[in-house]
Amino acid sequence: MEKRATVIDSIRKQTKNVLLVDAGDLFSRRPQYWRNLFIARAYRFMDYDAIALGDQDFVQGPEFLITELFVGGKILNTNIQYLGLTIGNPYKIFTFDSLRIGVTAIFDSSLAGLVWVKSKGFFKFINTTKSFKPVLDELQKKCDFIILLAHMELNKTRQFVKAFPMINLVINGHSMNLLQTPVKQGNTYFLQTDGNAYRLGKAVLYFKGKQLQKIENGLILLDGHISNHPKMMELIAEYK
Repeated sequence: MEKRATVIDSIRKQTKNVLLVDAGDLFSRRPQYWRNLFIARAYRFMDYDAIALGDQDFVQGPEFLITELFVGGKILNTNIQYLGLTIGNPYKIFTFDSLRIGVTAIFDSSLAGLVWVKSKGFFKFINTTKSFKPVLDELQKKCDFIILLAHMELNKTRQFVKAFPMINLVINGHSMNLLQTPVKQGNTYFLQTDGNAYRLGKAVLYFKGKQLQKIENGLILLDGHISNHPKMMELIAEYK
C-alpha cells in the first residue's frame, strides 16, 4: 500500500485525466479485523474513483462492509442485494474534457459459494445478465465510452461480454491472470493484473474526438525501487 500510494500520487501530479479503479478482492481471504480495517481506510486515503466488490470483500461480515467500504460512494454494483436492496451505485460517469466515460461493475453470481459464511444470509447474488442489461442500456444513452469492472474468471468474462459488444474496456478481477498487453475481442479490450497487489496496472487510452485510437498498457512493479509514501506509513503505524 505504501508504494502503491506513492505511484498513484506521482501519476496524478503528472497527468490531468486519471481514473483509478479496482476490480475487487481488496480484503484478506480470512477474517483479520485490523488488517482489513487498514485496507479499507488505505483505499479511502488513495481516493479510488470506482471499486467493484469481490468475494473476499465480504469476509468481515455485512456491518463491516457497509460501514467501512461504502464510505464515499465509490462501490459500484449491479447484481448484489443486501436485505433486499441493491447496494452501492450501478454506475458512475466521469467527464474528461468533453469525453463522458461510464464505469459499471458485475460480480459473478456463481462465486457466491466463496462468500464468507457470516455474510451469506444477508446478501443475495442476482443473475448477472438479467441485472446488468438495464444498466448498460442506460449507460449507452449517456456515455461515449463504457468500462466494466468484472469480478469473475477471465474466460467467463470474455464469454459474458460477447452479449454486450457496446462495452469498450473490461478491467477484470478475481482470477490470477496477468495480461501483459491488452487483449482485444471484437470491439472490447481486456486488461488484468495478477493477484496479491504486487503490480499496479497503468493503461493509457488515446482518443481522437470521442473515438478510442489505441491503448498502451503498463504494469508497475511495486518493489524496492519505489519509495514509501510517508502518510501511508503513518496510517500503517496506527494499525500495527
